[in-house]
Amino acid sequence: MEHPVIDFHIHVPCPEVWYPGQVELARELNEALLGKCHLFGNPGYLSSYLAKEGVDYAVIMAEESIKVTGLVCNEFVIDVCAGAGGHLFAFVGLEPVPSPDMATHLLRLAESAWVKGVKLLPSYQHFTPDDPAMYPLYELAEARGLLMTFHTGSSVFPGTMEELANPLLLEPVARDFPGLNLLLAHSGRKHWYREAERMAREYPNVYLEISGLPPKRLPQYFPRLSELAGKMVFGSDLPMVPSLRENIAAVRQVFGEAPAREVLWENGARLLGLEDSRPDDTTDPPGELRP
Repeated sequence: MEHPVIDFHIHVPCPEVWYPGQVELARELNEALLGKCHLFGNPGYLSSYLAKEGVDYAVIMAEESIKVTGLVCNEFVIDVCAGAGGHLFAFVGLEPVPSPDMATHLLRLAESAWVKGVKLLPSYQHFTPDDPAMYPLYELAEARGLLMTFHTGSSVFPGTMEELANPLLLEPVARDFPGLNLLLAHSGRKHWYREAERMAREYPNVYLEISGLPPKRLPQYFPRLSELAGKMVFGSDLPMVPSLRENIAAVRQVFGEAPAREVLWENGARLLGLEDSRPDDTTDPPGELRP
């Protein structure tokens, strides 16, 4: 049966504020898209592009990573989402973390209806997830019903402290904040697939988010993949992916119809509060896609 698709991990391509390593990787993986990067800050263009690629809803990541990748500011991402007619949602970033005023900062950002979560990158921002100084932030996110995505797994960018990207470092957070839903971006990529899977199996509030992973290789990374469909959400990491449409097709091929529906739609819809949405309920994205 036809169903919407949610992409839980999209970056607006912003080479003017990215550091060189991120620009080079985006050019290597999707040079055509990077050549049109000046258009993607337009909510109508971005929404229409995603719709043509088969994505109905998307989470747009702000990224405040001064030490490693650059600064895609929260206000810019929120404005893009606000102009997209209800199809895009913002996950805000906080840098530096931890800091005494980060919870206050989040409280201000969360006044926007388009803010649905927080994106944190321990290996880029150089903090441990279970640092007690982070707990006021988690408490606020839990109380406000915000989601929290953590970068886990490998990274090629200079300055990364990869040892801080082990999913098991999030175990105290998952245990101490059972009402805070945690998404493991990249699902422990390269080094920690087993650890990421254990976290998702053991904690009801932990989900595997598969951005940056070729879907056809998921059975290799997760041999018991069929058992994980209920705890996995789709993400692409656009523009760091050659083809969004091909990734969606590969998810359907690897999982089969019913489990793929969980990964591409049902799990994410539940997390974002979109369970009652249907393809014919959605409004048309604003604007048109023009080359």
